[in-house]
Amino acid sequence: VSHIVKEQLHLTNEEVEHRNRMEMNGVFTWELGKGEHSRILFKKDNVELAELVYNPKTTDQENTSIGMSNLVVPTVPQKPDIVLQLTKNDLHNKMKFTYLFDAKYRIDGKDRNGVDVPPEDAINQMHRYRDAIYYKDYKSDVLKKEVIGGYILFPGDGEPTDVAVSKFRKTIDEVNIGAFPLRPKDTYNRLLLKQFIEQL
Repeated sequence: VSHIVKEQLHLTNEEVEHRNRMEMNGVFTWELGKGEHSRILFKKDNVELAELVYNPKTTDQENTSIGMSNLVVPTVPQKPDIVLQLTKNDLHNKMKFTYLFDAKYRIDGKDRNGVDVPPEDAINQMHRYRDAIYYKDYKSDVLKKEVIGGYILFPGDGEPTDVAVSKFRKTIDEVNIGAFPLRPKDTYNRLLLKQFIEQL
C-alpha cells in the first residue's frame, strides 16, 4: 500500500518521512513495526498529503485511542492492520479522510466464476471497524463518524475481469466495504487496488 500511495502522489524518497527508513543496496525500504513508530508521512513542498500507519493500536489496556491523532474508540480496542489518511487540502481546515485495510492470509472458497473470495468474518470485521472508530473534535468534544471505508487484502486469485465484477469488489462501490486480492507478483489484480487508491 505504501508503494502504491508513493507512486500515485509522484513522490521521491526524500518526500516520504518514516522513522524506520533504512537503505539497503541503494534502495530505501521501510521496516514496519506496530504502533506510532510505523507511521509513514507523504509530503510535497512541506504539505502533508497522506499518512499511513501499520497496526496503529498500541495497547489493549487503553481503549480510548487508536494511536493516531484524533481517532478514538469509545468501547473496546480495535486494531486494523493499516490506516490510510488522505489530507484534502482544497477543502476547509485540511480535512482528513480515513480508510482501513486489513490483511487476511486465508480465503473462503471460490465463487461461481472460480474467483477466490475473502473470509466472511473478515468483511464483517470491516463493518465493525467503521462503526467503532470515531473522530474526536477536541474543540467541541463531539464524536463524529470517521472511517469512510474498509477493505480486506487477501491472497485471492482469479481472472482480473472476473475479480473486477466479483461481489466483494462491487460492494466497495456500493457501501465502501469489500476486498482486494493481493499476492506477490500478481500485477494484474494489484492493478485493481492501484486504480482504487488513485481514485481516492
